[in-house]
Amino acid sequence: MEERSRGRSAPFISENSSTKFFHFNSIISRKEVKKPDSNPVGWHKGKTTPEQIAQRPHRIVKINAEQEYAFCSNFVKTSKYEIYNFLALFLLEEFNPRTKIANVYFLFIAVLQVIPSITNTFGIPMMLLPLLFVVMVDAVFMIIEDMERHRADQKANSSLTQKWDFISGSYIDAMWSEIQVGDILLVKNRDHIPSDLLLIGVSEPDKKSPTGVCYVETKSLDGETNLKIRQVPKNLLGKVMNSEEVGRLVGKVEMEHPNRLINNFSGTISIGENSISEPIESDNLLLRGCTLRNTQHAYGLVLNTGMDTKIMMSMSAAPTKSSRLSTRVNTEIKHIAVLMLVFCLIGSGLSTFWTSEEESKAWYLQSSENRNMLGESPNMVETFVIAFFSYVLLLNSFIPIALYVSMNFIRFFQSWFMNQDTRMYHAESDTPSQVRTMNLNEDLGQVSHVFSDKTGTLTCNTMDFRKCSIDGHIYGRGITEIGRTALEISGKIVPNEVQEAELLSKKYAIPHVNFYDPLLFDDLNYTGKEIFKAEKARKLAAFFTSLAICHTVIPEKIDEEIVLSASSPDDEALVLGAKYFGFEFVDRIDGNAVIKRRVISSPDSPQTENTKEFYENYQVLHVLPFNSDRKRMSVICRCPDTHVRIFTKGADTVMIPRIKKEENNLIEVTVTEENDLIKKTLRHLDEFALEGLRTLVVANAHLHEKKYTKWAQKFDEASGNLDELSKKNRGEPNKIDELMDEIENELTMLGATGIEDKLQDGVPKTISSIMNAGIKVWVLTGDKEETAINIAIACQLIWPEDRMDRHVINLKGECRTTSELTSFLDSQYKAQIVLHEEYELDPSNKSPSLPQCLVIDGPALLELMRTSEGQGSLLRFVQICHSVVACRVTPDQKRGMVALIRRNISGSRTLSIGDGANDVPMIQGAHIGVGISGQEGLQAVNASDYAIAQFRFLETMLLVHGRWNYRRSSRVVCYLFYKSVLASIPLFYYAFFNGFSGTLYYDFITTNLYSVVFTALPILLYGIYDRDVSAENCMHFPELYYEGISDSWMSPQIFWSWMIQALFEGLWISLIPIYFLTGGNVTEGIVTSFYDPGSATFCLLVIVVNLKMIWVQGRWSFIHKFVITLSVGLWFLCTYVASLLIQINWDFYGVMAKLMENPNFWLVVLVCIAGVLIRDLTWKFNHRWWSPSLHHLLREYEAKGIKPPYIQDMITKNRAVTESTAPIHIVNVEEKSYKSDIEKALPNPSIPVQVHEPPYSNSSRRQSFRMHGRSTSLSNHGGSRHNKIFNNSCNSPVVFIPGPWSGDGPNAHGLIYGEDAASLDYSRRPSYNQGSDIFTLSERANSQRERSFNSASVSSGGFAYSTDTASQGAEIRRILSGPQRQLSFTRQDQQSYSSNSSANNNIPFNFPALLNRPYRAPSRVEEANEDSVGWSL
Repeated sequence: MEERSRGRSAPFISENSSTKFFHFNSIISRKEVKKPDSNPVGWHKGKTTPEQIAQRPHRIVKINAEQEYAFCSNFVKTSKYEIYNFLALFLLEEFNPRTKIANVYFLFIAVLQVIPSITNTFGIPMMLLPLLFVVMVDAVFMIIEDMERHRADQKANSSLTQKWDFISGSYIDAMWSEIQVGDILLVKNRDHIPSDLLLIGVSEPDKKSPTGVCYVETKSLDGETNLKIRQVPKNLLGKVMNSEEVGRLVGKVEMEHPNRLINNFSGTISIGENSISEPIESDNLLLRGCTLRNTQHAYGLVLNTGMDTKIMMSMSAAPTKSSRLSTRVNTEIKHIAVLMLVFCLIGSGLSTFWTSEEESKAWYLQSSENRNMLGESPNMVETFVIAFFSYVLLLNSFIPIALYVSMNFIRFFQSWFMNQDTRMYHAESDTPSQVRTMNLNEDLGQVSHVFSDKTGTLTCNTMDFRKCSIDGHIYGRGITEIGRTALEISGKIVPNEVQEAELLSKKYAIPHVNFYDPLLFDDLNYTGKEIFKAEKARKLAAFFTSLAICHTVIPEKIDEEIVLSASSPDDEALVLGAKYFGFEFVDRIDGNAVIKRRVISSPDSPQTENTKEFYENYQVLHVLPFNSDRKRMSVICRCPDTHVRIFTKGADTVMIPRIKKEENNLIEVTVTEENDLIKKTLRHLDEFALEGLRTLVVANAHLHEKKYTKWAQKFDEASGNLDELSKKNRGEPNKIDELMDEIENELTMLGATGIEDKLQDGVPKTISSIMNAGIKVWVLTGDKEETAINIAIACQLIWPEDRMDRHVINLKGECRTTSELTSFLDSQYKAQIVLHEEYELDPSNKSPSLPQCLVIDGPALLELMRTSEGQGSLLRFVQICHSVVACRVTPDQKRGMVALIRRNISGSRTLSIGDGANDVPMIQGAHIGVGISGQEGLQAVNASDYAIAQFRFLETMLLVHGRWNYRRSSRVVCYLFYKSVLASIPLFYYAFFNGFSGTLYYDFITTNLYSVVFTALPILLYGIYDRDVSAENCMHFPELYYEGISDSWMSPQIFWSWMIQALFEGLWISLIPIYFLTGGNVTEGIVTSFYDPGSATFCLLVIVVNLKMIWVQGRWSFIHKFVITLSVGLWFLCTYVASLLIQINWDFYGVMAKLMENPNFWLVVLVCIAGVLIRDLTWKFNHRWWSPSLHHLLREYEAKGIKPPYIQDMITKNRAVTESTAPIHIVNVEEKSYKSDIEKALPNPSIPVQVHEPPYSNSSRRQSFRMHGRSTSLSNHGGSRHNKIFNNSCNSPVVFIPGPWSGDGPNAHGLIYGEDAASLDYSRRPSYNQGSDIFTLSERANSQRERSFNSASVSSGGFAYSTDTASQGAEIRRILSGPQRQLSFTRQDQQSYSSNSSANNNIPFNFPALLNRPYRAPSRVEEANEDSVGWSL
């Protein structure tokens, strides 16, 4: 077999064995002739010209004959390196100036270190030591990663299959790598397909009536888990059923050149001479990566091998993504390099000046060592150049050498922790989270926009047949959870009969069917003589027959049980729905769909009722598949009555225009008759959509035999035309689509279906949390407008219309053209801007506008995206929107929406999340792509950067890990640059004391261990393990996330503040040793050299840099203390040992040993460290005491072991509520409903509870809450109106949850007890002051959104507020002591105000911090006097 030429396949085999043997010998005796390549020149690189394609338009594969062209082998290689080329390729990547400029920089420094005239390391390239370490770490990671690819390649190439051997006339085992184009393979059940095969034969249960059908699983290819049908071409049906027929097969295949289009294929096959070509489509192929299922064996002709197979060609590199932090790092490297060059220019300029002035005075400058090659003293230009490069060497550590390797190391372990997090583990499917692109870990903490698919992402993608509309009547009682939520939010009550029907539907529910309506069974089984009812029964039967026929579901037999494998969950639910009513799809035999019919009289256990059964066979003639452009599918069958019918289902937008004209005309005119079928069905569709149901219109039509025959002939011709197939594959107009459109007309309406796709657990909470974090959420779906709106309401993405302005844009309303749409958006945008500006100027007389929501459909979006003006108007308006819902959008439109934000909003970080193949463009188009491993396979996961099993895990991924990773990585970058600049700048300062000679101030050996040994471990541990706030508090206080959106931890101001620290601290630790470590021990003859202060300075570097972690870290443990101690200890040990070895550095010999015996050295160390750390302490004290952030407050809580207040805590941890026997009143004026949280938290379910949640209206000037003694009231004030909503005059506790202090700001919560001593006024709007007995709390919504307390008086209740509007920056401290709760504050003018102040437990906070959900200490509040007012901050 070794002499087989590349691309040669089995020749034609005749029936005579001697001829067969002679023919084979004649072939192998020929001289090897080089064959032309099968692909046009440059095909794989995409550089083929039209002329080259015209010369070889198609690929030709001969069957059982020698090939005319050379084909690539089936050997695949996905690995990146080989042993012989690893070093070269790896070094090219490591020192690529575009991707790793820092490595190139340090290599350049190493080169400079060997130049005698400028070296400061005695000509030794010491920089290679740390650089080699960094490169070797990267090499280890690369080798580990590539070894996995090598193992996968070896496993694939060495796998065995069976191919036809023309010598023995039988099948032999062969490795995959030996397979060649033209070979015929035998593939057995559950075998993997080794190359792209044309299906030429299958094992037939009944050889007298062959079907030519087999089933394949394509999960590894496209991620879809359902089985797919593959068929033998018509001209091969029944011709290849055994080995003998394989040997006699002769023909050729003319096909397209290899491409990556998995679902498209164009080609023809001709068998024998002068035979008619039969078209080949994707349904005739077994592609590499698939698995044969439910078929004993199949025969396949190899068409494509190796890198020509579709799976290998589609394995293009994913779009390269880099994090925002990485981009910032590359920018700051350039800035730091410029800063270093500035210092180098200054130093070299001063050095040149000093040399010119002192050369004649200094004898050592006259020595031969300082002369050039001509024996002359260098001129000023030469002196400047030498001095410049000397300073480049001296200050080279401005850029941290371990930057890249440290970031990759940290990201690797961050990813490991994310993968191990049980909060993102889905136990039901045993699916953990998966980090696929660790370079984006920190970007998870800076997401500004989330774009989400709906089906399978927000919903379970587990469909239930719930309702249907047939012949103008709705069948199916009960209500969905989405419908119930929509009613409750709008203030309506679900009728009792609907609730009872819902309970019954759940009682009789079976998998994928949740239906209850006895009337349908009665109407369906009517056998009387009444014409109207008999006709209705016929229409019902036609409807369910259509559901049982029009699909691509495959029945798979597993353990004697029939399991349906569907490409769409909708299809599965519809087929099982038809089965529920007695129309069961059971099998596909000989191209027939077999339906089992039986009569089911009631919903009581319908699947087990013993009734008369009979079977119906429907011969499937054509299947017109569904795609996102057609939005429908059809099946053409010859029915048991021999008539040809077409069964069609699809979206109402494409189905209604295809209904018969006499029926469709009813839509064009105003019709009031109740029996208007289409009008009723459309109304029913809207009702289904209000409940969040997915809807499809079902129709059929009788096809006359002549009409069908004529159409089928045209369709078969077009399907066999390679040009038309190519046009179809490219998405261009073609005859195939035109003919499908032609036959799918003049349909008869049968009805519509309503399928429920339930929301996943935790979706509303997750969306609410990430929106509270400041992230804008967009839902992009292909569903109807009403369905999308109601699901968005159930997800808390859209609020009721009295609390949110909802703008619905479609082409059905007043706006039908691009100009009208643009004008509408511009007018709404300008109106909102005017309202905002007016409110900012005078908040007292104006109300802020309600949050804005945009709902837009696909056609309107298409119109807007056509022009730059439309895109601009859309972009401006969506930036002021609270939420956006796009319905009826295609995958390309989803990608366009993401690109609109990503490219045009500066600083935005987009995240797309989806679960299906149609979400891949959106996922790859965003900065971050998240795939959900749901019911639609793994294609979205394979294209994503991160994978999770449920949408709710996104909350943990963003608010916890995203925030942690962003904070850690930002601090790591700042810290690495800080310690590098701090290590280099003393060398520049010392130049002022050595004549600007560029002398190295430190020992050159120990300095090379500074970054990789003495200061490496603490920052690595910080980047991997540190957290400032617990995961629980990150989830409960989503406002913390806003730090990432605003880039608070890595802004230019923050970064350069670290650099300024390094410059000043470097000056401090340089000057003190120089001035205080002088002289020496005269009695021993030892004189202090520059190595003494230099060593002291370097010692201070190591200590200060490591101790800096004390103020940076948020968590401490034994390992943190150990690592810092180890790092400092290693420095002392190494430098002490090095100073005792004269062989290492003569000049450094004995320096450190003597220095450590000098008390002045330890005094210098103490003074310098104190000076540096006192500055840090002072800065942090002032910041945390006078203007703390929310994370500072939460860290104090956690440090004290106190749990911050949540809604449940405010209720369950207050005795006024827990010990109450009177009714409890819950007053919630916040714009978010906490009703469910409150009800869950109530301790005694038997106590009457009244929840008051007044609607927030834009017309309402303000909302107020008043409590005086036992009287409590909640009112709305609108102009001169005063509408009292709630009044309580009994001795009952009142839980009060105040609303946001501005239109969309974060929220605060409080608790108030309704007791005799209590009196409080609360006003939602500014300047509303009633002058209560204790205090009035009012809002001041300025641009900073700070709260102010306008007036207050002291009472025995235990509170004291005393400030005015001018003291917005005042510091407030809370003092909790004994049974009384007291509040004191100190204004900026240092005047103190307090009430019975006994400082016992001081926790500082300020007014801006109040915006971020103020806090309380529950353990103290529980001890409070019951007669005092409790405002739980």
